[in-house]
Amino acid sequence: MSADRLRPGAGAAAAATVPLRAPSYTDVDVLLAAASRQRAEASLRELDFHVSPFYTPADSPHAVSWLRERDMLQVDLHSAVWGPAISPERQWQILSEGAAETMTQRSQIPRMPPD
Repeated sequence: MSADRLRPGAGAAAAATVPLRAPSYTDVDVLLAAASRQRAEASLRELDFHVSPFYTPADSPHAVSWLRERDMLQVDLHSAVWGPAISPERQWQILSEGAAETMTQRSQIPRMPPD
């Protein structure tokens, strides 16, 4: 499966690379390599996030929803993109290929390049 067939399902992360005419989103979707999960969860805890009480593993086995109650900001940490019948590791390999870096408040993070 080509990366082009995966990219449209990347949610808000993909929307960050298109003009603001894109629809609004109620959460932030972050696709992580397995080795980054614990660090990402620790960072979210430092920012006052906790696993959302609305999250149920049966409904979303490919992502864990985190919520910060003071502003109701939701971050979904994805281990995979829903749908493709390929392993999470292969999805990460395809989607992270050619990623550019974006500067955040504290560090640079990879993001998908615009098509």
